[in-house]
Amino acid sequence: MTNIRFGRSALFVLLAIGLSNCKQVNDSENASKPPSVPANASPAANGNFRVVITGNGLHSGNDTNYESVADCAAFQLTPAQVKEFFTRAETIDDLTYNHELNISQCYAKGVVWLANGEHGTWAIDKSRRGYYTRSDGTGKKMFCRACSSSLYLTVEDVTYDGAIDNE
Repeated sequence: MTNIRFGRSALFVLLAIGLSNCKQVNDSENASKPPSVPANASPAANGNFRVVITGNGLHSGNDTNYESVADCAAFQLTPAQVKEFFTRAETIDDLTYNHELNISQCYAKGVVWLANGEHGTWAIDKSRRGYYTRSDGTGKKMFCRACSSSLYLTVEDVTYDGAIDNE
């Protein structure tokens, strides 16, 4: 009887190893598929996407006199707030993103999957700025004037006169 139990246990272990190897092969096959979404698509472009937060309440490490690591710890976005950002944010150019909006050192980051299987990384800072980078390296920078969370700085606090036209 002991030999039969060992045989069944060994069979289950081999089956589990085989299944885990199949999953790894499928994941690598999906990662090598060519992109099927236009380079300018955002996570919300097709209305159905999933987000995972991999870091929350983070500090960029840059020296500032107004945001400490402790200040940033309170910037904790939920998946619903991330989805709101990508649904409501407007696309902005590099000049606006890097020079015409005040930068916050506090941010959250994660991964997004589109309904068609495409995926990429994202980051959103406390100044309502964010970016999305697709798995092929293309992406976009965004600003969310319409986001409702009180975690963000006010629009007035992050925009210079004329940087983002009021709607």
